[in-house]
Amino acid sequence: MTQTALVVDDNRETADGIVKMLSLIGFQARPVYSPRLAIETMSKGLPHLLVLDVHMQGVDGGEVIRFIRRDPQLAPVPILAVSSDTQDAIVSGIMAAGADAFLPKPVEFDDLETTVARIINR
Repeated sequence: MTQTALVVDDNRETADGIVKMLSLIGFQARPVYSPRLAIETMSKGLPHLLVLDVHMQGVDGGEVIRFIRRDPQLAPVPILAVSSDTQDAIVSGIMAAGADAFLPKPVEFDDLETTVARIINR
């Protein structure tokens, strides 16, 4: 069975790039460009992985993660948070909110492959 991934980023170029990288490691990935659309999509069928940009316009990524973790249907999905903001306080806050892993942007293929393997096969 092919593993699925949802990539959430309001920057279409970034989202599409991560989708391409995930497809190279065997995922059927699709981009969505807003957290609201991601949650609607997930409520219709859970992906095996959620890649979430934590800094989208007008959206607190930590709040999105906490919302997902509070919902019993959505909570099991592994979350890989990504951001160009790598300050310790930001990263620790995102991890405390419930992310399974964090990668800095721009996301490097090798880092993505290693991190995804670690959080999917936990």
